[in-house]
Amino acid sequence: MEVEYLTGIYPPHLRYFVVGERDSFAFPVAPPGSQLLVNTRLTNVPTVSNVSYHERELFCVLTSRGIIVSYLEHAPSRGIILIPHPLSGHVREELETGFKIVGQVVGIILPN
Repeated sequence: MEVEYLTGIYPPHLRYFVVGERDSFAFPVAPPGSQLLVNTRLTNVPTVSNVSYHERELFCVLTSRGIIVSYLEHAPSRGIILIPHPLSGHVREELETGFKIVGQVVGIILPN
């Protein structure tokens, strides 16, 4: 199905995004080229402790580098921490300013 068709079905707070070629924070859950359904009303990062990656929520975050799909935690310095999937090869990254949480990922269409 085409993204334009799917966008017409869902309410305005649900948006489709495509994971960029350089965004691999959520690999292998959402590899580059995946189409994501994002709920823009769900922007609060829940407080987590001892939660596995299977129980965490993925978020779309708008940064100066573009949109990044990642797990999130609250940072002690009033920002957020991008938590990459363990198999992605990235390390945690703290963002204090210059970001906006677009929403929580509620659906994934993997690339062919």
